[in-house]
Amino acid sequence: MKKALIFGVTGQDGSYLAQLLLKKNYNVFGTSRTFSPKKLNNLRTLGINSKIKKIKTNFTSMKSIQNAIHLSKPNEIYNLAGVSSVLDPFNNPIDIAKINGLSVLQILETIRIFYPKTKFFQASSSEMFTPTKGLISENSQFDPKTPYAISKVFAHEMTQQYRKNFQLFTCCGILFNHESPLRGLEFVTRKIVNSMLKIKNNKMDKLILGNIDVERDWGFAGDYVIAMWKMLQISNPSDFVISTGKSHSVREFLTTTSKLYGIDNWNDIVKFDSVLNRSIDYKQKIGDSSKAKRILKWTPKTNFNKLIKLMVDAESF
Repeated sequence: MKKALIFGVTGQDGSYLAQLLLKKNYNVFGTSRTFSPKKLNNLRTLGINSKIKKIKTNFTSMKSIQNAIHLSKPNEIYNLAGVSSVLDPFNNPIDIAKINGLSVLQILETIRIFYPKTKFFQASSSEMFTPTKGLISENSQFDPKTPYAISKVFAHEMTQQYRKNFQLFTCCGILFNHESPLRGLEFVTRKIVNSMLKIKNNKMDKLILGNIDVERDWGFAGDYVIAMWKMLQISNPSDFVISTGKSHSVREFLTTTSKLYGIDNWNDIVKFDSVLNRSIDYKQKIGDSSKAKRILKWTPKTNFNKLIKLMVDAESF
C-alpha cells in the first residue's frame, strides 16, 4: 500500500486530494498547524476525517517539517500548505517567505538526504506570472508582484533545481484559480454564494463587494487534485499548468449565482466598497493546460456554470 503525506490536508485542495488518494487505497498522512474542530470541517464534510493519520506541523519550523516526513516515510509528498494575503499582499511578508518558500526547501532537502525515491508535488500559482493577452503556459515569463507570488517563484524554481541537480522526482503544478464548496469565506466566490443565500433567507441585507469586473480562470478543485496525482504517476517528472483555458468575471459569477437563487436583480442587494479592491490586481490571466491534456490525459470536467451550481447546491443543503 502506497503512503502519501499531504502538507495542508485540512484545506480545500488537501481535503479533496486526501479523498482521492483514499479511494485509490493509499495510506494517507496529513499535516496542519492545528486540528481544531473548525479546521476539520472539510474532512468531516467529505466523510474522511477518521481515515487520515494526522501530524501537527508548524510550517515555520524546519524541524517540524522534517519530523512529519520521518514519521510518515511516504512514497509521495504533496505540498498544498501555504499562506496568502488576499486584501493586503504585504501583510506578514516574513511569514509568507518562510511558509511558502523556505518550507519547500526544507522538504526538498529532507527528501534529498533521507528519501531520494520519494516523489514530490509542489503547488505553484498563476500569481507568479504577469498578465498577458495570450494564454499562459509552462514557458511564460515570471513577473511576481507580491511577497506571496515571489515566495511561490522561489519554491517553484527550487523544486525544478532539485529535479535537475539531484535527479529527484519533483513536479510543480501551476494552478490557476480553483473553487469548491470547501472554499473559505474570505474568497469572493464562496462569499457571494454564502451571502446570496443569507439575503434570500432574510438573514442579510447587502452583499458588499469590490471590483467585479476582474476576470479569473476558474476551475473546480476536485478536478485539479486529479491532475496533481497524475503528475506523480508519469515516468518523467515535469511541470504543468492546470487551468480551464476560459475566463469569467466576478460580475458573471454574481449574475449566475443570483439566478440560481431566484434573485432577479442583484443590483438591489449589492453594495460596492473600494476598500475591498486588491491593491495589486490584474484584469485577466488565462492558462494553457494543453501539456497536461497531452501528457497527463487530463482535462477539467466541471465548467463555470456547473461549478457555481455545485457551490450553490452545497451551500443550500
